[in-house]
Amino acid sequence: MLNNVHNVPGEIETGNAIKAVQTRGRSGLAVKVPEIKITGKAHLRGKLDFERLGEGNSELANDLKMIDGIGPFIEEKLNHLGIYNFEQLSRLKEEDIKIITELLEFFPGRIDRDNWIGQAKKLSKKYPVTKEV
Repeated sequence: MLNNVHNVPGEIETGNAIKAVQTRGRSGLAVKVPEIKITGKAHLRGKLDFERLGEGNSELANDLKMIDGIGPFIEEKLNHLGIYNFEQLSRLKEEDIKIITELLEFFPGRIDRDNWIGQAKKLSKKYPVTKEV
């Protein structure tokens, strides 16, 4: 059985194997997540419609981990793509979901199944960004 769980910084395995990164140690404490590099598909990021989604940055960030299905690793990847806040996630359309799924290389259908958009809509009302997006 192939085990692609990384507990030290390094490249994420590619191919047809399931990819996972350790985010918690046996004690339950968070461990350092490897540096995120999205390579080979960077051209897809340009297909995300940030005029509709809104621009984000670390100053306009929400804690995306508040959304079920988003952990530290996925949050960092989303930030790397330019998605930092609930408002941006609440504006996702089907074409955005396809692009993000391919860029993040995780299980297809997860964004819909975990209802990121619905969760983000509720959270964006409770935790609006403090500056205009």
